[in-house]
Amino acid sequence: MKKRSRGLKSDLSEVLVYHSERSEESELTGNRRLRFFASLRMTICFILFFTFIFSAGALHAQKKKKRDLSKASDATLRDTLSAIISRHEWQFPIKKFLDEAMTASQKSGRPVLAFDVDFVDPKSIYVRDTLFNDPEVVIYLTKHFELAAHDYSVDPPPSVGFDSLRNLGLRLDKLEKGYNIVSRPTAVIINPDGTEIERVIDLQNFSGAQFMQTIKDYLAGKNTVQALGKEFWSDPKNLDKHRNYLDRMMVRFDYDSIIYHYQLLSTNPNYGQTPQIMKQAAAEYAYLRFKQEGNVNALKDWLFSLDHHADSAIIVAGLKDLLEFYQGRKKIDSVAIYYEKIFSFTSDRDPDLLNNYAWDLANYSNKYDTALVFVNEAIAKKGKNANYYDTRALINYDRKEYDAAINDAKLAQKYSGKKDKVYFKDRVEFFEKEKKRIESEGSTKE
Repeated sequence: MKKRSRGLKSDLSEVLVYHSERSEESELTGNRRLRFFASLRMTICFILFFTFIFSAGALHAQKKKKRDLSKASDATLRDTLSAIISRHEWQFPIKKFLDEAMTASQKSGRPVLAFDVDFVDPKSIYVRDTLFNDPEVVIYLTKHFELAAHDYSVDPPPSVGFDSLRNLGLRLDKLEKGYNIVSRPTAVIINPDGTEIERVIDLQNFSGAQFMQTIKDYLAGKNTVQALGKEFWSDPKNLDKHRNYLDRMMVRFDYDSIIYHYQLLSTNPNYGQTPQIMKQAAAEYAYLRFKQEGNVNALKDWLFSLDHHADSAIIVAGLKDLLEFYQGRKKIDSVAIYYEKIFSFTSDRDPDLLNNYAWDLANYSNKYDTALVFVNEAIAKKGKNANYYDTRALINYDRKEYDAAINDAKLAQKYSGKKDKVYFKDRVEFFEKEKKRIESEGSTKE
């Protein structure tokens, strides 16, 4: 028993020693872990610190680089401006006329860029205040062109005599008439020999960058009428290329070429166009000749070719355009013909059209009785229209029925809207004064 007891004691001591050693090892391991994590935290802090330092340095360097580039750009701009001014090449504000710029162009070999403007018009004012105030634009134009400007808002000084004024008008017209400019503001690029390279219209729609890029493209031969024409003729059945070519010719207002191509599209089916496109081209051809030349036959022929049922609205619109054409020229016989054509074609005697017919007859002929019939027909259809009574008042005045004229003028005033009350009141007073004046003159003669 004693031996056994000593064995148990010995075993217990061994166990205690074992656990004591394990505890010491565990404590050592914990200390190592603490030192490891402390070291790791320190390393991370150093990494973050140096990352921040280097990032801040890089950001500072980047900002410095931008400032340096900006300063360099400003310096380049100042140097360029100084160089241009020192060489006496600065051209703003533009003071040359086309003829002066052409003379300079022939000496320098640089093309002319001529501006057709009117500096009382908002569109042209944009050119002066925006495009001409953009440093990049003015430097580019000064370096690459002989500049000219024809400003129609400038009045000559009182000292300018008639001959000088006439000469001024001729010089101004050289740009618009010489290059068929139809709208302002427009810029035309012209070779030293006077031939046009290309033009930019509606300058108010361009930013400085867009304007410069457009000019550069034209100088490089891109999108010019010659380039687009070459593209079209290399592929004549390509309708998109044909349309681009036509659009550019319209900008240039190359009238003869435009007419030729519209006629081509309307009559020759070998250019890839559909029947609808041919019909549209025929309309463009007819109306272009009608509006530009006053050629009524082209419009009449086209209207005659249309389907009276499917195209009835187009035909009526065309007949009214012809009517307006003859009204403007006060050709009352032709006016009467087209009123009757419209009535016949529509099978409807529209009261507004009847009133207009009566008004034209009263103003441009002495057919007062016929005019009275038409206006009475209009009033019968629409009995409270102030304009109809105003027309009849005029007709009665022409027929020397002054009381009837005054009565109709009062009816016109009665049926008029608020906006027209003053006008029709003045008409009543006019007819009343006329009646008194005529009666007074009659009594004086007696």
